[in-house]
Amino acid sequence: DFYDFVTTDEGAVLLILGDVSGKGVPAAMMQSSLSTLFRVHASMTLDPDTIASRMSEALLPQTGGRP
Repeated sequence: DFYDFVTTDEGAVLLILGDVSGKGVPAAMMQSSLSTLFRVHASMTLDPDTIASRMSEALLPQTGGRP
């Protein structure tokens, strides 16, 4: 399991949760990418839809659209 959060200057808290336990090295590497992408995109906008969309777009080349 993993979590990460960002506190904004406005006092908002953005949180990401995930479950990679028992899923091996590929899942751990994906978690690392997700945490980084989350922090980058959460620093630009507070809109969860925008953050998720941008993270998805960034991951598509790495995953080929596979879940």
